[in-house]
Amino acid sequence: MTEEQNPPVPNDPKITWFIWGPPIILALVLSIFLIYILIPGNLLYAQKGTADNLLNSPKVVAELEKNLIVRRTQLENILKNGQCTENGLVVPEDGLAFLPPVTTPNAGEENQILSLPPSENLKVFDDGLEQSLSEYLMERVVLILTPEGFGTGFFIEKNTVLTNRHVVEEAGELVWIVFPEQKELHKAWVNKLSGQFEETQEDYAVLGTSIGSDKIVSFAKTKPPMSLTPVVSAGFPGDVLKMMGTVDFSGGALVDPFPLFFTNGTVNAEQNLGGANGLIYHSADISKGNSGGPLVNACGQLLGVNTFIKTANPDQEEYRNLSLALNASGVLEFLSKSNIKPKISEEFCSPASMPKSAESNGE
Repeated sequence: MTEEQNPPVPNDPKITWFIWGPPIILALVLSIFLIYILIPGNLLYAQKGTADNLLNSPKVVAELEKNLIVRRTQLENILKNGQCTENGLVVPEDGLAFLPPVTTPNAGEENQILSLPPSENLKVFDDGLEQSLSEYLMERVVLILTPEGFGTGFFIEKNTVLTNRHVVEEAGELVWIVFPEQKELHKAWVNKLSGQFEETQEDYAVLGTSIGSDKIVSFAKTKPPMSLTPVVSAGFPGDVLKMMGTVDFSGGALVDPFPLFFTNGTVNAEQNLGGANGLIYHSADISKGNSGGPLVNACGQLLGVNTFIKTANPDQEEYRNLSLALNASGVLEFLSKSNIKPKISEEFCSPASMPKSAESNGE
């Protein structure tokens, strides 16, 4: 190979660690994670309550183990053969990349994305508008507040928000929503609840809102299976929010605005629960408060609704390891019973990153 085809690795130790450090750490984390998930544990609602015996399928456990081994092998391949390019570390021989291409590739030419960049660097197209994934979700995801606690939801129609049943089932008429980084509380109410999860394998609530939004989350056009698909979770993790401020219901506003949090991960396995209902096991961190929030692909398209977390001990509810979302197919079936027809993307996701000029203009 020529020097242009295979650029030399910098000799500066700091630069070398900057390049190779993340994949090394990720490989170690995956190895530890592989051992951990095979140890019997407990499943908890990301907000509250328990859901036992979800991880009871040998097929699911085998898929989790297989996919984690595949990712570890991919990372080892990156470490062995990776090249540093302007778009990140890539392995041309196997078509693996840490970052999506700057522009959408032609059919059949796209790399398999191993790990996503920060959400502000991912490009989303919606109704002719180009924006970052973080901007896209900031306009569509809301904090849900009740006297019993809080959760996350997202707009699926102009005055309609979807969340988990367990977030609002005990709230009665006392429900509010708040947009990220804003203080004002907006009244909401429950229009429809699913049955209990243990009976229906559903955990959904449809809220009406006093404030509308034309910015709605699109459902993904998916090709099963989704294993090893990079994903992003958006929501308001309670273990963080508890340290950030308080809510003054009498004043109709937050004391301090809450930011929307994004976490990246990968689909580790899928489990069918009967009919269209199913679970997505993924590695994007969620905790209390993320319940009802969206799990999306790199294009911002909905894959599922975050609902459960797996913990090592029922006394350690804040310890996060394995995250579970109810899949979008089950969501669509539930919404069809309510005569709600959410927006479904017409194209499959082809991840793309924001142009450098757009990133620099946002500084």
